[in-house]
Amino acid sequence: MNTKHTPGPWRVGIDLFDGEDIPIWAGEPDKAPCVAVVWPMTGDEDDREPEANARLIAAAPEMVAVMKRARVAFYDEGTSKALRPVMADMVALIRRLEA
Repeated sequence: MNTKHTPGPWRVGIDLFDGEDIPIWAGEPDKAPCVAVVWPMTGDEDDREPEANARLIAAAPEMVAVMKRARVAFYDEGTSKALRPVMADMVALIRRLEA
């Protein structure tokens, strides 16, 4: 399966415009494209929500990679031993995103 999206890793950047938007870069901001921008929603009471949304979007390539590894471990290798390291990476990713 060929990748149809901008390859990762993606990183949450710092605002370049008005102090409110959060860009997501595919690599270093001065050398790579901006793949998305998160804007705070009007009336956001929790000012941490836009940053959390940006981290979730930036993790997309990593999430796809770990899901592909899980598919191989489950269907091709079919052992709990093969699944354990993939599951550990999934748990670590979820913890990082929920921090």
